[in-house]
Amino acid sequence: MAISMSENAIDWVLRELHRSQTEGIRFVVRYGDSQIHPGFSFAMAVAAPLDPAIHWVQQGITFFVEHGDLWYIEGYDLHVHYDSTLDDLTFSFTPAIPLPSESLNKNR
Repeated sequence: MAISMSENAIDWVLRELHRSQTEGIRFVVRYGDSQIHPGFSFAMAVAAPLDPAIHWVQQGITFFVEHGDLWYIEGYDLHVHYDSTLDDLTFSFTPAIPLPSESLNKNR
């Protein structure tokens, strides 16, 4: 499982999602529809991390996924891009390719 964000997506976040020094950008599950989990979708919100399962810093912004939302992306890689026509972000999911060590651990 990996999350990648294009530079244009980061620029959009800097422009549109205003946050304080203690806040980051949380990837959060909400009701909606998506290509991988009917009835649910993934979104971003300004929030302070409480119990992050994944976190990273890109261009000074802390991005994170809380443990309670990790189920949504398990088994997938998430790619976040900026769509200039919509002036919004798009999320695309591809099946994650397990690392060799992950395959070995599952066979034990």
